[in-house]
Amino acid sequence: MRRGITAALLALLFVAIIAAPCFAGVHATAICNAPCQAVYYDMVIQAMDAKWSTTNNTRFVLHTGWVLDADGSWIENGFMDGAHRTGDGKIVYWHGFYNAAGRMSGGSLIAYEENTYTGPSTTIGTKHTFTTMKSGTGEWSVYVDGSLVHKYYLTDGTRMEAGLETNDPATTSATWSEQNFMMFGSGGWEYWKGGFLNNQDGAWGLDVQWVTEPRTDGSVAPAIKTSKT
Repeated sequence: MRRGITAALLALLFVAIIAAPCFAGVHATAICNAPCQAVYYDMVIQAMDAKWSTTNNTRFVLHTGWVLDADGSWIENGFMDGAHRTGDGKIVYWHGFYNAAGRMSGGSLIAYEENTYTGPSTTIGTKHTFTTMKSGTGEWSVYVDGSLVHKYYLTDGTRMEAGLETNDPATTSATWSEQNFMMFGSGGWEYWKGGFLNNQDGAWGLDVQWVTEPRTDGSVAPAIKTSKT
């Protein structure tokens, strides 16, 4: 996810000269502003297609969860299809689990990193859990299905966001359900107590809706459904 990165910065990251809209990530997400030391959500893999090719190699679509701090730095942990930037700056196709982080300072991006993760099934219909947890001073650990996959730097979590992002109107996504949003704060683990939707559609066919998922004890947990036509 390329949150907060300008078209010029992305052009440098991708080593390509493409029209700005191709780089501007458009979001359909749910946002919860609250201090947290850990965030959790789960989702079931569904179909999505970045329409990636060697001649359209910057396209991506993803479903993910983000933790952000006060200065806009972030960590993300989710599932993607399309353009992935490797550690040596190459742009390659990736379909599967990924994580990333961006560090901001004074409103400018000073570091960005993406990583992929293999192991869990990527088959449509399989359910997976995603956790990002503070594990030390300035250190956050990223987990998929309970397994540690990477560590990143972040100060304190002040916001959680979850949903869909894409950078091209040609991409598509079936309806995904990001659900069971939880965060760990002063009161321990708890479901989101509030939040709002953010749909930066721009006539690209994105959709996000609040829903609730029933629990075995009769309660309900917050969730969203996101898609792109």
